Amino acid sequence: MVSPCQILPLFQVSVDVTVSLLVGTLNLVMIAELGVSARPVAIMVALPLIFAPARALIGFRSDNYPLGAESGLRP
Repeated sequence: MVSPCQILPLFQVSVDVTVSLLVGTLNLVMIAELGVSARPVAIMVALPLIFAPARALIGFRSDNYPLGAESGLRP
């Protein structure tokens, strides 16, 4: 039997593969074919990596402090 702990990382792997294909396409189309400067494209590509620590912190807090808890502590 496969546990959820073995399946959940596969979702992140599939998202990462999709993002890598999308980034390659964006680089080719936006920089080479549309003539967009490389700087805005690089910023768009870097934004998810810049905000990744904040996403992890928000996820940690939402796991530890359930929605609707008045004091922010576990019941």
